[in-house]
Amino acid sequence: MIAVLIVAGCAALAPARATDPKLQPWQDFADATAKAYGKWYAPRVEYALPNSPYEGARWSLGTIYVRGELLDQLNMPLLFAHELGHYVLEHRSSSPQVEMEANAQAVEILVRVRRVDELQALTAFHGYLLSVHRSQASRGVLPGHASACQEIADLVRRYPKHETVTRTWECAK
Repeated sequence: MIAVLIVAGCAALAPARATDPKLQPWQDFADATAKAYGKWYAPRVEYALPNSPYEGARWSLGTIYVRGELLDQLNMPLLFAHELGHYVLEHRSSSPQVEMEANAQAVEILVRVRRVDELQALTAFHGYLLSVHRSQASRGVLPGHASACQEIADLVRRYPKHETVTRTWECAK
């Protein structure tokens, strides 16, 4: 009887899984990331209306909230990997440094979990952050973030072996 209660208690601690078919690929990505990093639980993936209209996804207390209209966008794997970066690094707050750490972790997650070539993942992230940089002229920098140019420069510094390619990138310095 005690063993049954212990097993039932452990099952109750695990977050419920996504049930919407559109969320399933993202839940699978979260599950694969948890397994690759030896985590004891995978974050739950849910729909949400983020606090800011510019956010695509948000990590909070065991759940990654995503905007449904962005699920099919080309940059969604990057946004989602960034939120998984917060999960892997066990971030509990936001600051420019925390966001830059999540960017770097996202590149690693894309390489380790999705089997993307490292330079390809870095290039994709640069492209995404560059589009954020261009949009910051009209909407400003999101609270808790550095400017996208600062985030690009930080990310490029973390991958010195690709400097022959990245040194010419916009915002790389």
